[in-house]
Amino acid sequence: MASQPSLRPQIGSLANLSRWAFLLTFAGVGLRTNLKELKLQGLRPFAVGAIGEAVIAMLTLGMVLAAAKLFQL
Repeated sequence: MASQPSLRPQIGSLANLSRWAFLLTFAGVGLRTNLKELKLQGLRPFAVGAIGEAVIAMLTLGMVLAAAKLFQL
């Protein structure tokens, strides 16, 4: 029986590429951020965004915990 080649090196390379792409994406967003314009917008849009992100994080955590309990992970 012929052995199958291992996919671990390819999976590791793809995971590394994914991390670098994520890093470069956020670096690009950060480099294009204009802090003077953000200050002119005021605190309200920032607060709405922060609250929205917190709600999304809580919902995601709830779904992960529910899935873990449902699938007994």
